[in-house]
Amino acid sequence: MTTTQQAPAGWYPDPEHTGQMRWWDGNQWAAPQPAPIPAKNTPALVGTIIGGAAILFIWAPVIAWALALTAMVFATVGNHKSRTIRVGRGLAFIGLTLATIAVVVSIIMLTL
Repeated sequence: MTTTQQAPAGWYPDPEHTGQMRWWDGNQWAAPQPAPIPAKNTPALVGTIIGGAAILFIWAPVIAWALALTAMVFATVGNHKSRTIRVGRGLAFIGLTLATIAVVVSIIMLTL
């Protein structure tokens, strides 16, 4: 009497798709699953980019102020979004910081 030994249930290299893993339930392969889409925090990224632009336009205080306020809105939305998707909190913080610096400096420049 011969018995065939099955591999225990677990994740193994997919025999049909090189470089991917697939679940073996102990008897058969599970259906292939699409790769998960990585989470993105676009508002945080946009806030950081616009905040940087506000710093670059600091020589034109009115433009810098408008860009900074826009950056603050995007960065705040990005910060709120980062609480649920756990991505982009650092970018949102950088965007808010750059925007705050641009607002303060542009106000100082407008009062001179």
